[in-house]
Amino acid sequence: IIVGTLGGVASALLFYGAAKGSAFALPLLVFSPLPVLIVAFGWLPLASVLSTLALVITLAIATEPLVGMIAALIIAVPALISAYFYTLSRPAEEVGGPADQVAWFPISATFFRGLSAFAVALIIVGVLSRTQTESLQAAMVTFLSDVLTASRAAQGQNLPAMDPAAITALAERMVRFLPAALAATWVGILALNFTIAERINRQSGRLERPAPNYPETLGLLPLSAGVFAVGILLFSLNGPLAPIGAVMAGTFGMGFVMVGLATLHYVTRGLSGRGLILFAAY
Repeated sequence: IIVGTLGGVASALLFYGAAKGSAFALPLLVFSPLPVLIVAFGWLPLASVLSTLALVITLAIATEPLVGMIAALIIAVPALISAYFYTLSRPAEEVGGPADQVAWFPISATFFRGLSAFAVALIIVGVLSRTQTESLQAAMVTFLSDVLTASRAAQGQNLPAMDPAAITALAERMVRFLPAALAATWVGILALNFTIAERINRQSGRLERPAPNYPETLGLLPLSAGVFAVGILLFSLNGPLAPIGAVMAGTFGMGFVMVGLATLHYVTRGLSGRGLILFAAY
């Protein structure tokens, strides 16, 4: 109870600190899922539930209930689901294995469920926040105009002026791609915290699952390709479902990028130029 509550409060304070826009806003935001994930990996499911409740309540008190709900959806839901399936096991003899061993839930299936949970959560966040495309686009136009004005002033007006219509068109494109970019970026952040939390719990002896060989085991279920394709289709049609398609494409697109990088780690083993190849790929 204590650990679960403290984990949720810690994540909430990191998220709140990032929202305040301090100099450390980015690191605080990046590592805001970490306390909840540490709890999810190393303690009973009750602790995970309590960490989610503490996250919501703390942010609801510090800001407003909507912020607490959004944080729970993008931090706790994908984190807890991923950790739950990652630590799920059964006797190996139930699946045709030796009687004295344990069969762990497959990494590929865990990855798929984590991505699916995050995509659904982010879509719900979009519905809850009810962000108006027009207001967001207007803000983007103002931002781009200010950036171009500052750039021209810094370069002594040598930079050619940009037509207002071109600025508006650029803002429209950026707003269209924003859900996909946010989804892909947050998947990477969750994956980073997942890895750190996994190692912390393993080093402290609270994680029973042996360390997976990710270059060999990381993958996605075949259904992922269909979800990604549907997302691209919805996004390309540019209708009312385009933001949902963007979230699906961004989430599973980043998932395939991570699988590709893991595969590259595997196939380059033993090559003399491996470091250069991996550096160029990343």
